[in-house]
Amino acid sequence: MLKVKEYSSFEAFEQDEHRQDVDLVAIVNKPNGMVCADLITDCKMWQTAVNRFFKALTDGKYTGGYFWEVEDLDGRFYICLNVVRKEVA
Repeated sequence: MLKVKEYSSFEAFEQDEHRQDVDLVAIVNKPNGMVCADLITDCKMWQTAVNRFFKALTDGKYTGGYFWEVEDLDGRFYICLNVVRKEVA
């Protein structure tokens, strides 16, 4: 099971010594309305890593304008997502 931790700013993220723990989805709010999320996880296939990551983010807060990438770190995968946070009316 992945843990999800949200940070109010990049500075708050940088101050957390556990920010890059394995199986932690770190969500960082940026001042321009963008959100950056990343994950390092162990699994055999990158598709499994991506499925785990996006399953942890299925709460409807995010919409359009996204970029994501996956890096293979010899059996450990790094996933990064930049996305626009949905405006709350």
